[in-house]
Amino acid sequence: MRPRIRAVSFDIGGTLIQPWPSVGQVYADAAAASGFSNLSSKTLDEGFKRAWKSRERFDYSVNEWRELVIVAFEGLCTREQVNRFFPDLYERFSSPDAWHLFQGVSSLLADLRARGFLLGVTSNWDERLRPLLKSLNLSSHFSVIMISAEAGYQKPDPRIFLKTCSALGVSPEETLHVGDSAREDRDGALAAGLSAALFDPRHGDLLCACVEQVLSGRHSGVE
Repeated sequence: MRPRIRAVSFDIGGTLIQPWPSVGQVYADAAAASGFSNLSSKTLDEGFKRAWKSRERFDYSVNEWRELVIVAFEGLCTREQVNRFFPDLYERFSSPDAWHLFQGVSSLLADLRARGFLLGVTSNWDERLRPLLKSLNLSSHFSVIMISAEAGYQKPDPRIFLKTCSALGVSPEETLHVGDSAREDRDGALAAGLSAALFDPRHGDLLCACVEQVLSGRHSGVE
């Protein structure tokens, strides 16, 4: 028998929040502000997906993001053109206006805290995450915010999950991690000894049900 769950760790992007209205639209708006208008947000969405899938070792540094954006705009803007508006684009994703909370996130976090669960973040992100969570009125819910750029490890490396558990003062067996990536969130958490709930962001209104099913023992959380 596993010990009872005392803490819940959350991924951020694709689990609690998502780009708004889309990555491609934010990209298109940033390009338009620099004079590159009429770029298709749908085309840029596809470009971002292509660039994201092609990455190998991504350290979430500014330079890594710059190279990813250049690939996303391939065939639409030259490297030199992208470099002109990249600083503004990078800054836009620091703004709460570029993000949308999934339904019920704030109430879910408040309810879990009221029920005595310790809450943490385990996220592959960069220095923009802490101020972003504060702007979105989410940071106060979390006792620990573990960011890969600060931790020195990235999901699915088990060590970043273990650092979250240690900072929360709980064992991995007492911790549930919730995320949207099978590889980074589910597999990484299980390898570290945590329970895991894999969330499908296409059904954002079901996040509360996903978490509750695992905490109540009605679902294993590992499928």
